[in-house]
Amino acid sequence: HQAIKIVALTGINRISIGGTLSQTDKLELADRLIAELKNPSHHPWYQMRLVETLGRIDLAVDRESRPFIVQMLTEAVADRGRHWVVRTEAAKALGRAQIPANVNLNKVVYEIAQLARDMVEGLNKKPSAFYWKHCFFNLYLAFQPLDAAERAQKFGLLQNGGQYKPLIQSAYDLVAPLTRHVIGGGGPVADGPIKQLDDWLKQNIPDNQSIAPNMPAINIPQARESRNRTR
Repeated sequence: HQAIKIVALTGINRISIGGTLSQTDKLELADRLIAELKNPSHHPWYQMRLVETLGRIDLAVDRESRPFIVQMLTEAVADRGRHWVVRTEAAKALGRAQIPANVNLNKVVYEIAQLARDMVEGLNKKPSAFYWKHCFFNLYLAFQPLDAAERAQKFGLLQNGGQYKPLIQSAYDLVAPLTRHVIGGGGPVADGPIKQLDDWLKQNIPDNQSIAPNMPAINIPQARESRNRTR
């Protein structure tokens, strides 16, 4: 049962953080988590725990040197068929995953910003939903560490941006006020911040829709197909 799997994932997450898994164990675990995530019928809470655990694995590439974890997490962020808690947990996990130097962070950050735009639209349609504060805080944590321990580990995309730091900062400058607004109980988002997001998305469309040279493109028909599931 998925409820039992969620408990098992909690234990695996702790083992991953403890650093006691071998390289072979990490690769097998990541493969199994990704296989589970590709099943859209799983309960959103289970999917949320899957992406959380996937982001905690101390592993950058698969057996063929491909950034498969970042690929799966970015696909989850971009997939409008998934619940908000899953998409935002994947965004948060991207701020904690190992990201190889050859990853196209323009594409990764663009999908997080697009998620922010999707969330604003969803919030304005259903402002009373219980999950918005949690989801917007997850979005914030994609960019920033949660506490001193995470800061020491350089979690958050802003801590490891490299050449993409200005782009990441500009996206964060739009996400942070939205998070403060929602957590502060501000209700629906006004037209001004929405236009700022729209302008940013128009100005920062990635030239390449792949996150790395040897990975498939994450495009609108593939990753954002609506499955008409209840959110």
